Amino acid sequence: MKQKTSLQERIDVRNKLSNQVLPEQGFLFLGGAGGKHICAACINLAEYPDLVIDQTLYWRLLPEDEAYFWVGMLNSRAMTEAVAPFNPKGAFGERHLHTLPYRMMPAFDEKDDEYQRIGVLGRLLTTRAKQVIEADEYLSDPMRSLPHRRSRLRATLSQTDEGKELDELCAVSLGTSVMEDPEEDINA
Repeated sequence: MKQKTSLQERIDVRNKLSNQVLPEQGFLFLGGAGGKHICAACINLAEYPDLVIDQTLYWRLLPEDEAYFWVGMLNSRAMTEAVAPFNPKGAFGERHLHTLPYRMMPAFDEKDDEYQRIGVLGRLLTTRAKQVIEADEYLSDPMRSLPHRRSRLRATLSQTDEGKELDELCAVSLGTSVMEDPEEDINA
C-alpha cells in the first residue's frame, strides 16, 4: 500500500529546501545556469530572511567585495565573448552554460586594484539596474517576457559609463575584446 505524503514532504523532495540553511548576515551570490548570457546577482541576506533558492541557480556565500566582483565579471559582455566558443547551441540558441563561466573567471584578489574596481562597478550597476527597473513599466512587469526584459536591461546598462568601463576591465582580465551584441536592442 502506498503511503500518503504531506504537501511539505512533496515540495521538499530529497531535502532540497530544508538543506538550504543560510546565515542571517552576509552576501549571497546567485548565477543562472543557462542561456547565452549569464545572469548574476548579489543579495544581502539581512534583507531576505525567508529566501528559497531555485535548483537552476548556482549560489555561493561570499564576502561583499568578492560577491560584487563576481556579479560584475559574470554579467560583462567580455565574459559572454569568452564563453561563446564553448557554449552549446540548440534549436533556440545558446544554452546551458552551467559552470563554464566560473571556471574561466579569474580568482578574486582583494589587493588587485582592477579587481576592486570591477567589484565597485558591479555594485554601482546593481543599484542602477534597480533604479532602471523601478522607473520602467515594461521592465518591472513580471508578466512580460523575461528574456526580453533581461536583454533590454543589459542594453541599457551597457550604454552607461560604468557599463562601458566594466566591459573594458573584464575584457582585459579575460583576454577578450568588448563585444557588441547585435541582439541587444534597447527598445526590444
